[in-house]
Amino acid sequence: MTVKFPSAEEVASDVSFTEAQLDDNMIQQPALVAHYGRLLAEAQYDADTNKQMMEIAESKAANKLREAANDEGRKITESLINSTLPTVKAVAVAREKFNRSKSDHEVMKTTFEAFRQKKDMMVQIGVNRRAEIEGKINGLIRADKQDEAAQAARREAKAMTAKLDDK
Repeated sequence: MTVKFPSAEEVASDVSFTEAQLDDNMIQQPALVAHYGRLLAEAQYDADTNKQMMEIAESKAANKLREAANDEGRKITESLINSTLPTVKAVAVAREKFNRSKSDHEVMKTTFEAFRQKKDMMVQIGVNRRAEIEGKINGLIRADKQDEAAQAARREAKAMTAKLDDK
């Protein structure tokens, strides 16, 4: 299975956001995490499959080397087999596929981590927004209470003035 990974530009676009787009991004985040999570799982599967294929290629090549040595009546050491394996074309191809898929998996892990960080940033911006709104509300409440106190003081002053005028 070959996974079609998004380009770096697509990933950058999916991970980036502005505070003005916060609400839309919060709504889109779960779908993006699901999409990239699936890509991460597929990358892991590819890496695991390619590792198995590499191990099979190495085993077959090692067996052929042993058989050839046996047919020639000579002994071959495991050390010689291990040092010869990288030169066997099937093993080299399998190792390249495994290394590529392992690299792709690491890239997807990093990409997925970027979405975790995006979530953390969105949460922090949301918390900051909430604190800002609460601060404004508390300021309005304080101003309203001060206004009420001022009005009460004016009423009391008028009442006192009226009492003085009556005397």
